[in-house]
Order: sequence, then C-alpha cells, then structure tokens
Amino acid sequence: MPTEKDSVLYQHFKGFVAGALAGCGAVTFTNPWEVAKVRLQLQGELQLKSNAPPKPYGSAITTFVKIYKNEGIVGLQRGLAPAYIYQILLNGSRLGFYDPIKSIFQSGIDYFTGTPNSLPLLSMVSSGATAGIVGLWRGVDASMLRTGVGSSVQLPSYEIIKSYLLSTGYFSGNGSTYLHFAASLGTSFMVCLAMNPFDVAMTRMYNQKDGKTYNSVFDCIGKTLRYEGPLAFFKGFTAHYLRIGPHTILTFVFLEQSRKLMSYF
Repeated sequence: MPTEKDSVLYQHFKGFVAGALAGCGAVTFTNPWEVAKVRLQLQGELQLKSNAPPKPYGSAITTFVKIYKNEGIVGLQRGLAPAYIYQILLNGSRLGFYDPIKSIFQSGIDYFTGTPNSLPLLSMVSSGATAGIVGLWRGVDASMLRTGVGSSVQLPSYEIIKSYLLSTGYFSGNGSTYLHFAASLGTSFMVCLAMNPFDVAMTRMYNQKDGKTYNSVFDCIGKTLRYEGPLAFFKGFTAHYLRIGPHTILTFVFLEQSRKLMSYF
C-alpha cells in the first residue's frame, strides 16, 4: 500500500525544499555582489554626462571594498532576508517543480511570484523606499522581460559552449565536473551580457520612490538611453557577473547536496 512518502505531492514538496535550500545556500555567498551591482546601477541615474557629479563608486571590486570599509559585513549583506524569501519562491518552484511542470510559462510565473520580494530586497540594498501593497508588483514587466531574455539564452548557450569544450579534447567526457564548471562560467557570461540592460531597468523601476519617474520598462530604457547613453545599460556588469557566475555554480552544487539530504525523508 502506498505511503504518504510515496505520494506524488510529497515528492514534489521535497523537490521544492531542495530547490529552496539550494537557492538560499547560493545567495548567502553571492548577495554581496548583488549589493555592489545595485549601487553601481543606480549611481548617475538620468544624469547627463556633462552635468553628472563625481561618482562614489568605481569598479565592482572597489565598490565591494568601499561598502565593506564603510558598512562592514552588514552592509554587504543588506537585503539578505528578502533575498532568502525570493530564492525560496523562485528556485523552490523553478528547480523543485521543473520536472513535473516543464512549462514554457514557468520562468514568467516564477518572477511574477518572486517580484514582491525583489522590491524589498532592492529597497534595503539601495534606499529603503516604501511602495505599498500594489507597489510590490512594480517592475514585474521588467522582471519577466529580464528572465525571459536570460532563459532564452541560458540553455542554448550552455549546450553550444559545452559541445565546443568537449571538442577541444581537454575534458574526459560529457559527465566531467570540470566541463560543467567551465560551461557554467561561459553560460553565465552570455546570460549576464543579455540580461544586464533589462537588469538595470528592473533595478531602477523597483527603486523609484514615487512611481512617476518611469511609466513602464520601455520608458525606463528610453530615458536611460537618452540621458546616459548605451553604456549605461552595462552598469554593474562585472558585479552582475561575479554574482551570477558563482550563483549558478553554487546553486547546482547545493541542489545536488539538498536532493541527497531530502532522500532521507
């Protein structure tokens, strides 16, 4: 007779927990780079280059060091609590329910449910803005656009990069951990390159205090281009990559360990 542990629902629940633990484990190590990235993306917002004041932050590394010197570990881990909630909702569903669902709409649904937790995360990291209940979904269009672009690039680029690396003969086979590590780093770069413009727009839409600076994600993109030029869309790129690269690798490392842990229950 099937037990409760054999039920499909219970197995899905274990998958959700494993995915959530993996996301939370990874974000614990990568959140400081998220803080640095947000600070870099927000500096000089809608300021003409000719009138822009001196920038408080330079490169990703100097931003990281400056935050640590001025604010300590607490400053580097600002927004960690809502980041945990975000990872539970996002990776709990995305990694935990991927096999049973496998829906083309999954990434959009993930970011729609995760968006309310992105806003407090961005607010704590940047300025502490308050948006209200409706405001929790501010920037949902930017979030869904960002992840849609990222998801469309991630799997194809991973397969292409992995196939190329295999063809070099430097890796023992398709199951090589080193191959997966190298392919993940290359994929993270491609994903970061594609997503960063929309990530900048998402950060700014979340951060607007009165909701009147930008009417939509496309309005944000247009104004950013007009006032700051095309390079503004790659603000915080290095910090973004330093977050997304290790985060991708750590997520899958923690996911395997979390699945092993959940197999005991």
